[in-house]
Amino acid sequence: MSEQYQYDHINETRVPALDIATYICLPAAFIAVIFRILSRRISEVPLKADDWWIFVGLLFTTASVGLDIVLTGLGLGRHAVLLEHPVFFAKLVLAKASLYNPAIFAIKISILLLYRRIFVTNCINRSFNISLWCTGGFVYMYCFVQAILTVFHCKPVNMLWDPTVKGTCINYDDVLITMASLNIGTDVLILCLPLPQLWRLQLPASTKRHLVGIFLLVCIASIIRAAYVGQISLTDPSWSDALGAMWTVVELSLGVVSACLPTLRPLVVRTFKSRTATYGISRESRLEDQDGSRMLHRIDSATKGSPQRNGFVNDFRPLDAYASMPSDEGLF
Repeated sequence: MSEQYQYDHINETRVPALDIATYICLPAAFIAVIFRILSRRISEVPLKADDWWIFVGLLFTTASVGLDIVLTGLGLGRHAVLLEHPVFFAKLVLAKASLYNPAIFAIKISILLLYRRIFVTNCINRSFNISLWCTGGFVYMYCFVQAILTVFHCKPVNMLWDPTVKGTCINYDDVLITMASLNIGTDVLILCLPLPQLWRLQLPASTKRHLVGIFLLVCIASIIRAAYVGQISLTDPSWSDALGAMWTVVELSLGVVSACLPTLRPLVVRTFKSRTATYGISRESRLEDQDGSRMLHRIDSATKGSPQRNGFVNDFRPLDAYASMPSDEGLF
């Protein structure tokens, strides 16, 4: 965009959209990881590789979002003519871009290891295990290549933040579009990999649909991000990069959340059991206050005599049966 256009639209801002993504999505990712740890403690299952990798993913996601906050203060989301420190701004943009690849790699590896933890230990055939390793290897290769090209697509490197330096650059827009397409492709692959095994599990159809929907959200965020990463303008980068930065926050945070949600079943079961128990106790108290101990005795006798009748004791049974599934083998 020309300087004249920027001055004519000097009051335009994308900062509110960046703030909403930052202060909603990142806390959601932290809450999901905390709940994941609580679920492991409730089920007395030790933290394994998939848990540690999601911690790494959250660390890089937090660092990336932290740089977004700093960049927003420096002018991200506003037109470039307002930048007071353009060189420092460009260096931080490069630092933030270099954090994306380790973050998305750690998140996807965590999901693949979770699949292996759930399905392969359940005597699923070797071909599924091999497909997980091949997918993980492919994710590693394209993330590694993109990480290298992000930093070294210009020679010398300081061309990226110093416009007075002369040198050569590859067409980085094509690199971004190619890598974004590979990212979407692996998202779809990771979404589809467990479907045959998932549909064999003894879970309600609604639960299976919810699990698929969780990972589908990440695919959608990746597609939307890909639509913006190729629209960066060299004359107005602080404005044109804002929406891409926003969707990067959404994609990474949703990735962390989607990797954690399938592990939260023990916490959800414990929570609902506590609520059901509280409801049962309060109901007993109300009946005793209103009708005396004789009414309470009749309800207790009817419940013991006929498990199929309605009664608060029966509310525990479906949850107890569900909670009895092995923690590493069941899904939310």
